[in-house]
Amino acid sequence: MRILLLLLFSLFSFAQANINSILKQYRFSQIKFEQETYFKDLNEKQKFKGSIYIQKSTLKLEYIQPYKQIIFVKNKKVYIYSPQENQLVITNQNRDFAILNVLRILSGEDKIDKFFRIKLLDKDIYLLVPKKKSSIKQIKLFTNGNKITKIEVQDKDGNILIVKLNKQILNKPLKLDLKIPNNVDVLDYSK
Repeated sequence: MRILLLLLFSLFSFAQANINSILKQYRFSQIKFEQETYFKDLNEKQKFKGSIYIQKSTLKLEYIQPYKQIIFVKNKKVYIYSPQENQLVITNQNRDFAILNVLRILSGEDKIDKFFRIKLLDKDIYLLVPKKKSSIKQIKLFTNGNKITKIEVQDKDGNILIVKLNKQILNKPLKLDLKIPNNVDVLDYSK
């Protein structure tokens, strides 16, 4: 029994150390992505394309297909700009927003082992299960050894978010900002 516990602890420690070394390189990054979102109750699938920009704790998510939208996260506020609606929504950061949880982990803002139990499922697949009550049931990180290639997030309701990380530029500092035209309607829910 002692040997089994020691073996399990060693595997957990290896998985944690390995995924932390992979994640560390994403603190400054630009990534092209494809996203598929499955809504169980609606029996509907949506596809998106865009780019993710990470500069430590500042995050920018630019959707370009099927519509344009920018999600910008800085100083615990989320700015959602929709050019087609000519609208900017400002809100406080919400831990139930699945894609933001993933981005916070990639940015190094949140330590992965603080919020998740980590298990190595296969050579290059990590299972993350929340330690505390969360709307997220689990996250799977798929790697090619040194980079994350795909992220699958499943929530408690059975909805699934799949993000394929394509072209990746890592460890290259960049300046992130959000440029909004002057005539935009602003809805500020952060107060």
